[in-house]
Amino acid sequence: MGLFSDTEAADNYLKELYRIKNRYMRDQLLVLQKALEDTPRSVADQALEFCQKHQVYSAGDFKAVVEHLRHQGHIRASTAKDKAKTIQLLHDNEALLRALPHYSKIQTYQQIFQND
Repeated sequence: MGLFSDTEAADNYLKELYRIKNRYMRDQLLVLQKALEDTPRSVADQALEFCQKHQVYSAGDFKAVVEHLRHQGHIRASTAKDKAKTIQLLHDNEALLRALPHYSKIQTYQQIFQND
């Protein structure tokens, strides 16, 4: 199974990368391989699409796009988990949310300031 859903687009990307950086193609492929290790296919596809759309033909830049997309996905997942935890905490502590803080009468403070 390939690393990308659209193998033709991946092939075109690699051909263009080879055309531009043929002397360093081995290094480029190693960077791409490392960048795609343990990367979900959806992230790899998004990175490929972005790089082709913006004519980014460098394995280092492709790796940066993958890292950015992975980080964005992690933030979204973390935010959703945090939101669920917050809702649960609010639900568990409904009585505390309804509680009113103890407050003093303004006259008490006025007396303190007038006595000075």
